[in-house]
Amino acid sequence: HVPLCVAVGDRELGETAWATPRSADDAYRKAAAAHLLVGRARPIQDLQRRGVHVIDAPAGEISVQLINKYLDLKARQVL
Repeated sequence: HVPLCVAVGDRELGETAWATPRSADDAYRKAAAAHLLVGRARPIQDLQRRGVHVIDAPAGEISVQLINKYLDLKARQVL
């Protein structure tokens, strides 16, 4: 068996975390977005360290990335 985890990312969250804040509210949104991304990255990294293949992509990109991952695993004779 080859474990694979698909995590649905949020493009807007990433954009908010990297944006330059222009107001106090923007700064709070940026800090919250960055906190969420860090909290999300930890379990993904833990899974990868344990040998789980992870796809982390926005919903609209998951199908393509899943197919590409499958083809990659087949080409490397993991499957």
